[in-house]
This record gives sequence, C-alpha cells and structure tokens, in this order.
Amino acid sequence: MTNRDAMRWQQRLQNFGRVLIRLETACAQEEYSELERAGEDTEILLDALARRNLLSHTYEEQTTKEAERLIKHRLTPVFRKLYNCLQEKYQQ
Repeated sequence: MTNRDAMRWQQRLQNFGRVLIRLETACAQEEYSELERAGEDTEILLDALARRNLLSHTYEEQTTKEAERLIKHRLTPVFRKLYNCLQEKYQQ
C-alpha cells in the first residue's frame, strides 16, 4: 500500500468513525425533531437520487419527461420545505 493509499484509508476510517458516532448518538435519542421525523421527504430525495443516476445513462424522452414531473411536483416542494425549516432555525 502506498503512502497515498494509506492516507486515504485513514481518512475514510476517520470519516466512518465520525458518522458512526453520530448515528449511535441519534439512535440513543428519546425524541426527534420535526425535521428528523420527516421520513417521507427522505424517501422522495432518495428516489430522486436513484432516478438521477438512471438519467445520467438514459436518453429516452419518456424518462426525461418523468424526471421533469418529479422535479416540478415532488422535489421542489421538498426543497422549499427544507429551506424554510433551515431558515427558521437560522433566525432563532
């Protein structure tokens, strides 16, 4: 393993460790905020990510039109809701 590979491995391990600590802390919570409980929005965003990956390799008009509908009717409202929530937290 080269020095560069070793450094990248160490960085990935450190990042994973930090994420694991955050996950364990979140799992230990008794209550969650409104934003944390908004799981349906998470599903929409994960679906959008999967479709984005599909679109990057697809050039079919029907798939493109479906993506346009998704952006207009599902993603934009979720992003607006997230923005409003973050803006509210920032102003507090």
